[in-house]
Amino acid sequence: MKAFLMLLPIGILVTGFLIYRFVGKKELLKMDLVQFIYAFIITPTLIIWIKTVVFYNLNSAGIYDQEDKFFVDTLITVVLLFFFAFMVIHSLTKTFAIKKNKDPLFNVFEHTEYFHMWLSHLATLSTALLTMFIVGNLNIFFPLLSLQANINLYLGIAVGILFGFLFYQVLFVNKVEKQQKFDRVMKLQTYIYTFLIVTAYIIFRPKFDSAYSIYWCTVLFFVSSATFSQNLIRSRKKHPNYTGFDTSLLISCGVPFKKIIEIIKS
Repeated sequence: MKAFLMLLPIGILVTGFLIYRFVGKKELLKMDLVQFIYAFIITPTLIIWIKTVVFYNLNSAGIYDQEDKFFVDTLITVVLLFFFAFMVIHSLTKTFAIKKNKDPLFNVFEHTEYFHMWLSHLATLSTALLTMFIVGNLNIFFPLLSLQANINLYLGIAVGILFGFLFYQVLFVNKVEKQQKFDRVMKLQTYIYTFLIVTAYIIFRPKFDSAYSIYWCTVLFFVSSATFSQNLIRSRKKHPNYTGFDTSLLISCGVPFKKIIEIIKS
């Protein structure tokens, strides 16, 4: 273990040095391949190595208190997240500089829109769905036994439905290139995760109580987001230039918006 921890950073530095000569020769996802490796392979590997070394040193020093470990790990993680963010910024802007050197008429704005309008939206929303799915399924194996009141279960259900509706609204207000393709990819993901989260219930049979509040929150999130997303393409055709929230969904679900306002006022 010690030998591996010593050799890994050396291997990372040597690899980074050797591949630098290939800068500007190939691309991946419209990003210079070497810069992509620096940002998304070498940097995450280095971050994992740093966190492993810190954890190993804490254990070696006899620090076993969970709160102390959590504080140190959180502090290190926040610093490393800033490091990772700036490394990505550097790699992306370095790609622009490489292209500018090759072609003085290179359109930087058009190139950045690929990352902004398609890649970043898809990656961010897909990661959000994956995170919700993982957290929900973890609750099946690690129930929150400290939660006893049923209000936690009902609150989780309400939050799940609300987040599902808000996720639909996020999809609706996002305008990207190849809009229909983007919408279909996101809708497909909500359908797949809904199927998998329901399948998890059939297999493991988690109880309908507060200990599994996070799981049921996730179930309602995916079911509601998949249900609301059925309205997505139709709403875009009906309101092609609309940039705000889609309130027509409430009407299509049989809940007139005016009636809600009247109920609130009364």
